[in-house]
Amino acid sequence: MINISCPCCGNEFNPFAGLPEGVRNLSPQQLEIVQILALRPGEYMSIQRIADLLYADTVDGGPLNYRTVIQKQVYEIRKRAGDIIDSARGFGYRLKRTSAMVAEAVTEGNT
Repeated sequence: MINISCPCCGNEFNPFAGLPEGVRNLSPQQLEIVQILALRPGEYMSIQRIADLLYADTVDGGPLNYRTVIQKQVYEIRKRAGDIIDSARGFGYRLKRTSAMVAEAVTEGNT
């Protein structure tokens, strides 16, 4: 997994620490969506922004029905890994992070 630096304190942490075991059972594209959301845990990211990051390396910019594809993948992530993604109409999706998860992630990143 990856470690990222906290923008507030500069400590490195693993954004996946504390997430359910089911995260390991995700498809590559589903895992990539979780990784994209983990870049800004707790902050909402629009479907358009997720698509921009998810399909950035493709020549054609991804499928025309990218909204449906992402919505379906989020549904599958929730089914396999539990309710780790929150959604809000008009804002998009975010990775749910509790203070315990963040504390565990920061601690794990410093070891």
